[in-house]
Amino acid sequence: MFRLSLFVCVIACCIVARPSSADVHRLQEGDVAPDWMMTDIEGHNYSLYQELDSGRQVVMVFWSTWCKFCKVMLPEMNLFKQSLDDDTRIFALNIWESGDPVAYFDTRNIDIPLMLRADDIADRYKIDSTPGLVFIGTDKRIRYIRSSRENLSDTMRHLQLLVIKDRAKHASNSGG
Repeated sequence: MFRLSLFVCVIACCIVARPSSADVHRLQEGDVAPDWMMTDIEGHNYSLYQELDSGRQVVMVFWSTWCKFCKVMLPEMNLFKQSLDDDTRIFALNIWESGDPVAYFDTRNIDIPLMLRADDIADRYKIDSTPGLVFIGTDKRIRYIRSSRENLSDTMRHLQLLVIKDRAKHASNSGG
């Protein structure tokens, strides 16, 4: 009888501890991006879907001041932003923070909308390391997720190709 009770307890624990399929599913390229709404440090309100519905692609950079790779990537993203037209928007989503992200942006003259305490969005996108980067096309589909093994030059090259492809696609669709 004791073995049967123990067996039932073990099975019950396994069933309760088993994660749901929603918890297991990692967002992948091709998935529809979850929407979000946030206010940046300047007081401007942004909605992911509103940006996409306006014909803009979106790059989300998940970062923290303590992340040495983020400190290299953000200035590069700022330079990249200067080469873009209004068809692509870059957002810096600060997560898991212990420092002063506003001071970091101010001292480096980074001109990208900065959202603080974006941990909930990072959770929805299953971001598990910094810098996290997600590129979303105007069709609301995730077109690129940066791998933690990918170096900065590969990431930037990938983003540039995506932007160029989108511009070419947009030009051919508009007859230009």
